Amino acid sequence: MTVNKIGLLGGTFDPVHYGHLQLAESALAECALDKVVFIPAAEPPHKNTTAVSSFDHRLAMLELATLGMKGFECNAIEGILPKPSYTIDTLRVLQKHYRKKYHNDYQLYFMIGADAFMEILSWKSYRDVLRAVHIILSRRKGYKGERLAYLLKSLGYMASQGCWHADDGQKDIYILARTPGEQSSSTIRTMIAQGQSVEQFLPPSVILYIEKHKLYQ
Repeated sequence: MTVNKIGLLGGTFDPVHYGHLQLAESALAECALDKVVFIPAAEPPHKNTTAVSSFDHRLAMLELATLGMKGFECNAIEGILPKPSYTIDTLRVLQKHYRKKYHNDYQLYFMIGADAFMEILSWKSYRDVLRAVHIILSRRKGYKGERLAYLLKSLGYMASQGCWHADDGQKDIYILARTPGEQSSSTIRTMIAQGQSVEQFLPPSVILYIEKHKLYQ
């Protein structure tokens, strides 16, 4: 039986940058995923949405950045879900979608930075998130793993054969070996506003889109 391993990478993507793409590439390779689905957040509950570019702009930049890249696709599901966008609500809708498409021959892998995962206790229905999907964590350069290990143990996980495993129905948690670039969307926005070059951080198609629509000016 073939199991479709689907990575889910959510985020504000304002704008999408090479660090996001490197994270997806690492997950594809290290976790043997069949594809990575980029899911822009319509209204992130933990961010000041008045400072976030429109959903349509962020989705368009994602589609340009992933165009022609094997194993990458975009999903606009959060654009039609109730606001704000909670992870568990999006995951439940996606579970129904993939169950219908693949029956039970699929596994979902939710990708997130280790620093953001440290806030999981504040998430809506976080235990349901841990039971719904495997988690793939990406560490920043210089990140200390002691706090992460303490959190995982407090959530009922134990290190086992290259991942963290729990016996209470929670899915496995994987930590990527490769560390993506240190790009920051907020820093990139500031650089654009100041007229600085961002060629090293963004795909050319995304830069052209930003210039055309005068974003972050």
